[in-house]
Amino acid sequence: MPNWTKEQEKAIYEPSGKKNILVSAAAGSGKTAVLVERIVNLITNSENPFPIDSILVATFTEAAATEMKERIINRINKSYREALENGDIAQSKYLKEQMHLTAGADINTIDAFCLRVVKNNFHVLGVDPNFSIMDT
Repeated sequence: MPNWTKEQEKAIYEPSGKKNILVSAAAGSGKTAVLVERIVNLITNSENPFPIDSILVATFTEAAATEMKERIINRINKSYREALENGDIAQSKYLKEQMHLTAGADINTIDAFCLRVVKNNFHVLGVDPNFSIMDT
């Protein structure tokens, strides 16, 4: 496990009762690693687990979203193998399911998330269901 700073540890281990957090830091400061650790910590929390399909992660770039998903899958896979080695069948089954759910999880760019919200609620918003996004 990396040597986390006090601020990083706070972001990772903040009690899940405080579900919404914002991590803002300079490039290269470890934001992605901290967020991945927080998400995996929430998913694997034995007392109050949060399934991956109940978590929203919004990033600014497709590359960041893709990297986040890959890292989360790798970390869940590591926890899955540890659960198997420890003979924890229930936890290993749960983690295997979480790995599969991660592919379709809400780990997207902010604009992709907003687009999905509008597409799913066009009728409430009064938007034409055949709307399109303008090119840059």
